[in-house]
Amino acid sequence: MEFGFGAGMNRRAILLALFAPALLAAQEAAPAAEAVRPFRVLTWNIHHGEGVDGKLDLARQAAFIKKVDPDAVFLQEVDVKTKRTGGVDQATELGRLTGLEVTFGKAMDFGGGEYGNAILTRAKPVASKVIPLTGGTEPRAALEVQVKDTHGLSADGTLTLVCAHLDHLVATSREAHAKQLAAAYGEKPGTVIFGGDLNCGPEEVPLKAFAAPWIVAKKQGAKTLTCPCPQPRSEIDFLLVKPSATALSLPRYEVLQEILASDHLPVVLEVRAK
Repeated sequence: MEFGFGAGMNRRAILLALFAPALLAAQEAAPAAEAVRPFRVLTWNIHHGEGVDGKLDLARQAAFIKKVDPDAVFLQEVDVKTKRTGGVDQATELGRLTGLEVTFGKAMDFGGGEYGNAILTRAKPVASKVIPLTGGTEPRAALEVQVKDTHGLSADGTLTLVCAHLDHLVATSREAHAKQLAAAYGEKPGTVIFGGDLNCGPEEVPLKAFAAPWIVAKKQGAKTLTCPCPQPRSEIDFLLVKPSATALSLPRYEVLQEILASDHLPVVLEVRAK
């Protein structure tokens, strides 16, 4: 059969000539497909790595995080070099095990080391800071991390991620801390994703402090109880979004049923630009 390419053109050259345009088009389309993936964030109180079976097992928690494949992870109750968890820097270790960037924010000194929150991110942070939350039964803090927005979620090109763990005993402290954070980040330029163990229910005052423009992620009719495992009775772990000028949708919000690795269930949220 004659193809009309000339006697010197071999079969390989013919195939390249036929299929190169399609291959090039596929390569050009790949970045666009990646760009439309929703930004996936997970929040999880990891109970200093201890599961309901009494085992300290960061590898188990890291394996679950990798399975979820998040762009950001908000972690509460993280030990760094404390006696009760064998002197392990849990923040750094979870970063190593998951392959994600790690930022730790100390809430207080504890057991010869430190205790607080951590944020893991796929992208390298461009800035971070710890926000002390005074009062209550023990020192508390929120951790802020900023990353470059590659998902088209923020009008200013920067996505602000904030993780917090509010006081578990004193209601007035929870309320004061929630109002402090809602006001500070409600007026911040750009899109903010906030979450963590807020130690309050959806109808309580602390969560109600996050009024418009805040959006409290929620899915009607789904399993939403988060603590304590293995049979949760309370809904106290949340993810919220403060949009910027960019219109956003929340295509997925789910309480994940990992009932063994911690005394809290993890919560996942996906955010997409409309």
